[in-house]
Amino acid sequence: FSSFRTGIRFRSDVPSSYMENQAVKPNDIQKTMSCWREQHVLRMPATTIGIYTKEEWEEFYSKLCKKTDWSAGSFAPALCSYKNGPMIDYILVDSAPVEGGGYKMSARLLWYNEEMEYLPIFQKEFPGFTLEQMDEVHYCEYKWYDATEAPYCY
Repeated sequence: FSSFRTGIRFRSDVPSSYMENQAVKPNDIQKTMSCWREQHVLRMPATTIGIYTKEEWEEFYSKLCKKTDWSAGSFAPALCSYKNGPMIDYILVDSAPVEGGGYKMSARLLWYNEEMEYLPIFQKEFPGFTLEQMDEVHYCEYKWYDATEAPYCY
């Protein structure tokens, strides 16, 4: 899909299964009203592992959703809007409900020692994943009201 390369995302580029799963999946811990949620994730573009088309993403997404439990220690599709194509998260912290009081976002590159620490986890999930590919993995921390789409953070 051309938006991967141009950086433009259209709502039609997001698989309908993604939107359906968005509303019910993450941790299933908040079953009543919406609340403030906070996540700390290691995030990478899907292109890092060779996913360039909408069809490749839909196939990967369906497989990933079958094996993820949407909790800390698992890989999952990013819950944020996509500016440059789909993103994949390794969830470090997923907390809800958390004290409200505003949106929070920060993103940074990983330190070399963090790349070395997390590389085996990525290699286990994505055989052949390299240290060079870890340069595309960012540490993202954000808080948002989960009745809305999470803000873009990368």
